[in-house]
Amino acid sequence: MRFKAWEIWLAYVKYEDRPEIKKRPVLIVPLEAGAFLMAKMTTAEPRDSYEHKIKEWKAAGLITETTIRTSKFLKLEDNDMHLKLGNLHPVDVTAFQTKLALYLQKK
Repeated sequence: MRFKAWEIWLAYVKYEDRPEIKKRPVLIVPLEAGAFLMAKMTTAEPRDSYEHKIKEWKAAGLITETTIRTSKFLKLEDNDMHLKLGNLHPVDVTAFQTKLALYLQKK
């Protein structure tokens, strides 16, 4: 797989409630043994304290303020990935990891 931890990619993502596909940014979240999850990202404000609004969004290669969803992970294939936008800044990596850990503890 050509992805690395904490990269941000523009991907072809299917809507949850419609058959249409939209290009949207996703975050490559590392798991154990070289596996990854793709976290959904949105321009909407965080819905709860577990979602992370990116502080260094420009440095990450994004064009607008963006929120990472902790409850929305996507199953994407290599051919769903369109373009690498950038990398999540270390300050945002740390903050997102903390929020994701808290979210997973409550489940």
